[in-house]
Amino acid sequence: MEPASGFTRMPFASTSLGAEQPLLNSDLLGYGRDPLAPIKDAVTADGDVVVPLDAEAFGFWLKAAFGTRRRSARWLSTATSSSRGCGRCPACRSRPACPRCRATRGQETELPQALKWQVARADEDYDAALVEARRFTVDTTRIASESFPVAVPPEEAERRCRRALMEAWVGRETAAFRLPPSQLALDPADAIRLEHDGRLVDLRLVSIADAEARGIEAVRQDRATYDLPPGDPRAASLPGLPAAADRGPARASAAGRRARGSLAR
Repeated sequence: MEPASGFTRMPFASTSLGAEQPLLNSDLLGYGRDPLAPIKDAVTADGDVVVPLDAEAFGFWLKAAFGTRRRSARWLSTATSSSRGCGRCPACRSRPACPRCRATRGQETELPQALKWQVARADEDYDAALVEARRFTVDTTRIASESFPVAVPPEEAERRCRRALMEAWVGRETAAFRLPPSQLALDPADAIRLEHDGRLVDLRLVSIADAEARGIEAVRQDRATYDLPPGDPRAASLPGLPAAADRGPARASAAGRRARGSLAR
């Protein structure tokens, strides 16, 4: 029986979920021919569920498996200036600029000019859909193509493709620096705003190595990348072929030509 409200229908391929509660015989003696009745053991519930990679329903399965999602990224205030170093390691104390506090910018020709993704449409037919994101005012000519076995609406896939291309170009700038142990609240995946060379740079922490000072590796991040609108809606299928009635005169004329040919012979 389905509940009145508060439920969601989700597709799945197969399941072997089940529960059992075995009985345990009593080990006590002294009751003669009337031993104690067996007692119930703990309930064991296990099994497997095979689900499709559906963009709309897959989040429910992730929540059921791992619990409620918690966002770990936090936008914090200015952390430090990478040009001054941490002030604790010997390199920072002996030199005005620590060699371990550096910013790196990737080569433009190594980045893709365009991304092409092939996904499955999130409808009943699961037809293939091709989405593309492209940059025009760049010096690179590389094109990256990927195929994903995931069902997603084409307009949402186009937004994610544009986001991935923007992340690749924004993430070409990386930073490595050191922070004092007082910055213990920072964790990987946190987003910070770093003061460097008189400007504020938004970064996402990638890794942290704790020692005398906290070694930080971060990548450039832009908030606008995650506020992109979806792509234009697409038709569910291509326009149909001409109906059989539209092709009738052509068949009739062909039959007439064959008949005239047989009479001539």
